Amino acid sequence: MSKRNIIIICIIITIAIFLVFVYYIVNKHNKDNFNSNVSTDLMQNTNKKIEIKDTNIISTSIKEDKVISPKAILEIKQYYKKCGHTIQEKNEVPKDIVNMTRRDVEKYYDGWRIDEFSEDKILIYKENEGVCNEHYIVKDNDGYVTIYNENKDGEESFVRATDILTKYLPDEDKEILKQGIEVIGKQGLEQFLEDFE
Repeated sequence: MSKRNIIIICIIITIAIFLVFVYYIVNKHNKDNFNSNVSTDLMQNTNKKIEIKDTNIISTSIKEDKVISPKAILEIKQYYKKCGHTIQEKNEVPKDIVNMTRRDVEKYYDGWRIDEFSEDKILIYKENEGVCNEHYIVKDNDGYVTIYNENKDGEESFVRATDILTKYLPDEDKEILKQGIEVIGKQGLEQFLEDFE
């Protein structure tokens, strides 16, 4: 083969490679533009569909998606009609209700009203007919200051005996403790017992 034929073949191969390269780039560019246009059209069509939907349906589905975090706080509030007291306590949420939706929690706490629901806090409320469990009777039992709980019928149930010996108390306090003293609330009870120590 002559030098001239070799140069012509090299030029033809170079032109062919160049044309294939240009074809590939133009084709890829057109495909990207097409995909971009399709994506934009789909997004615009999707947005149009979302705008057409009823907003109430959208907001309900958003509420249902909220679930309870393992670090959430459960606040329990109970009102007792007979004594008129409201007892409120805060706890970590039970493991049973972690990751539950509001609807699941409503089923779990049947008979309770959910006043607040978020990923970090749940507030449940209930009204009870009787008296709360924070009505205490403090009295002498076998020489010790002893605590009883009073139920809705006025019956006493043993809660605990303290280490406070009644024999070292003034006679006036001994007489009061023989009959029993009503104390309301855990804080009131602790304050009352501190006075004897």
